[in-house]
Amino acid sequence: MEQESIFGTDFPDVTLRRKDLLPVVAKIYAWAAIVIGTINTLITLLLVILPDSTNDPLISSPINVEVVSAFFSSILFLLMGLPVILEKKKAVRINNVIAVIFITAAVLCMILSANALLMIVLVAVLSPYWIKLRSIQRKWEYEAGQTK
Repeated sequence: MEQESIFGTDFPDVTLRRKDLLPVVAKIYAWAAIVIGTINTLITLLLVILPDSTNDPLISSPINVEVVSAFFSSILFLLMGLPVILEKKKAVRINNVIAVIFITAAVLCMILSANALLMIVLVAVLSPYWIKLRSIQRKWEYEAGQTK
């Protein structure tokens, strides 16, 4: 004789999980973004905490342009991966905004300086991830996570 569950059958049955919509490559991109964002955050904190041995006041100040930009980019990388892995409804929209930020930064780097190669390569490497998320956006937001 089977024992009846104390929870009953009141739980809704989810037909399609958001994680099932993601191809393996997109999951790898999301996890890589989380790892890169975490490592970048730790390095940024070390740059702020550890004293600098140079005597240049612009470089030796604990918070300068490089530290702020590194921290900002680590936040962007974390925001690229965490909502996707946590299956948040607005994850694709957040990634669309981040894609616009990265593309705008790449264009500004091309216009303002000659060192735009890193940003162009970064946008080129991340574009397949953003394109795949964009292609599943409708299912991700409106069909996945619905109950029967």
